[in-house]
Amino acid sequence: MSDESLPFLAKLVEVLEREKVPYVLIGAFAMMARNAGRATFDVDFMTTDSRTLKMDWPLLVRLDVPVEVRRGEHDDPLAGVIRFAPPSQMSFDLVVGKWKWQKDIIDRAERFDVRGTILPVARVADICLQKIDTGGPQDARDAAMLLERFPSAAQELRQLSASLPESLRKACEAFLAAHSS
Repeated sequence: MSDESLPFLAKLVEVLEREKVPYVLIGAFAMMARNAGRATFDVDFMTTDSRTLKMDWPLLVRLDVPVEVRRGEHDDPLAGVIRFAPPSQMSFDLVVGKWKWQKDIIDRAERFDVRGTILPVARVADICLQKIDTGGPQDARDAAMLLERFPSAAQELRQLSASLPESLRKACEAFLAAHSS
């Protein structure tokens, strides 16, 4: 994350906390916070608080930052995504989940100092779970790398998978069969 992105990160976190929005850092920046990162062009957060889709973000953030709110349809896997695109900086996405297992990821988060801002960061097994759910090729590589670097996360992921919806549980089981020893 570039230094010029830090003021926006701090402001976004300030708004989330002031508005009592439960959230967690996910994606490549969560991996970096756990010393297992890779290059990325955006910072991803997740919440399950659907109020965020109705908030007046430009007024709340009080910075001249383009904000795009995309609401999911009833059959979409997400309630929506809010994208903040500060000029000449990384974009920030607030993914709005709608499932209990996503809320559980937020509840299990651990706080880390990320470039001077204390953030709730997803646990390694939860980063893997979120990446397995997303299902892209880079996500699969990220999850495999995390399990290789943190072998104990495989056992935690096995335990977590027991309470997941069937399709995600099966995807986790298949992923674990292919990527853990």
